[in-house]
Amino acid sequence: MEIKESHAQLVRLQDQFPSLNNIQFQGLHLWPFIRYNELERFKKQRYSHVDLPRRRVAPADSFIKRFVFKRRVSNSLNNLIDQHLGAPRIGFMSFGTSYYSEKVDGRVYNRHLDPFVEAVRKLVSRDVETVKIHPDKDRGLDMLHDATFLPMDAVKALAHYYFKPSTWHENEMSSFKENLLEMGLGAILDRSIGDLEDCLSMLPVAEMILKRLNLSHLFVVCFYDLEVLPFVVAAKKMGIKVIDIQHGKQGQIHHIYSHNPLVHQMKEMYPDVFWNWGKSSAEAIDVWFSDKRNSPMCIPGGNLFTQNWLNDDFEANYSGNTEIRALVKRYGSVVLFCGDPIEETFPEVMVKYIAQNPEVLVLVRLHPAMKNRIAGFKKQLPFENVEISISTAAPLYAMLKAVDCLITAWSSVCIEGLVFNLPSILIHKNGVDLYQSYIDKGFFKYCSSAEAISDGLKDFKVNVPVIQDDFIETDVSVATEYLKKIISQ
Repeated sequence: MEIKESHAQLVRLQDQFPSLNNIQFQGLHLWPFIRYNELERFKKQRYSHVDLPRRRVAPADSFIKRFVFKRRVSNSLNNLIDQHLGAPRIGFMSFGTSYYSEKVDGRVYNRHLDPFVEAVRKLVSRDVETVKIHPDKDRGLDMLHDATFLPMDAVKALAHYYFKPSTWHENEMSSFKENLLEMGLGAILDRSIGDLEDCLSMLPVAEMILKRLNLSHLFVVCFYDLEVLPFVVAAKKMGIKVIDIQHGKQGQIHHIYSHNPLVHQMKEMYPDVFWNWGKSSAEAIDVWFSDKRNSPMCIPGGNLFTQNWLNDDFEANYSGNTEIRALVKRYGSVVLFCGDPIEETFPEVMVKYIAQNPEVLVLVRLHPAMKNRIAGFKKQLPFENVEISISTAAPLYAMLKAVDCLITAWSSVCIEGLVFNLPSILIHKNGVDLYQSYIDKGFFKYCSSAEAISDGLKDFKVNVPVIQDDFIETDVSVATEYLKKIISQ
């Protein structure tokens, strides 16, 4: 199943059963969890090697064990999460540092969150503090910006003691359960209910942690992530303004954001602000909020990481530039292949292209979820004109500035490449569904064979596209004004 058909299933279900939006469990709506799990099901279907475990709160064995463990976990939280007694702070939360990080001055830098930390610190007065919140698994990372670490295993265990189970009434489900089964989505219902229950169990603990952190604003990446969402809901209840930082371009096909005409009924789960890369992304989300007076702000503030990279001083501090420059000097033509997780075997069309074009250097940048599989892919690509290790570790933007063309399945890296006047070749139909307008403009080409890729690259060299669009806002002053507006509220 391709992404367009997966999304279409949700649209059909939404249109046939609009009452889905009304189903709640102890104050939380079910429908967003169904959307999330269809997105995860699509990923798991497509990427069978990616582990997508259920994150359930484990019960204790006995009342005594529960009581003792509750006290121990509660004390550990008190020791590890200091009570901030000063003025409210501005918080930044990330649970995907290992996915979205590179190296600046040899230290870990989250390219989605850290630019916002830096930008906000420049704007606020000295008496306003900021705090980064990361899961305990990131504690060993040498980060450029210090963080407060949450002991997530302890947090989840403690959550169990606050959660009071409640049963669902079958009659609330019967109106659409049969249809879910017919569409092959039956398993999603049980999983979605479980995820909703987990979120509810986390809420009291999330509130306790947020109170100790003492925040006025909370910036997050991927608000719908099951570990982040309880903090978003808790922050909304506590009057903390929540800002969702988009980590890619949003279009007309997205399981969470698009085609949800009654989304304004679910205010308890949605951020106050969606910070988007550009105008078209902001409009793609904003169109579904019909009640504009009470809708989230959909801001085209830009990709702050991209804005930083357009500053040569910032690039000079980046680790990995020297290795990339040394690589590309050896070849007259260089392309970069990167994108979302791929199957167990490297795409056949790319293997053929690499074998047939030894004069072209192909830099292969694996998705962060696949960094532990470099050795396996090297065996599948026994060619002299391929490099994987340096390309996977080096800064992405350094490579975008150094190559002639980007090749990807459908990653939004192709949108970032446009900022550097870099055209892209898409090798998967999902890319066509997501970026048809860019294909029509001549910025991208869809190629399904090695020969088509070769012809496409030659055409891009002769007919260099003039790239002009609002895909990413690059004016720093625009981002600064939006941040000022957010922080002042």
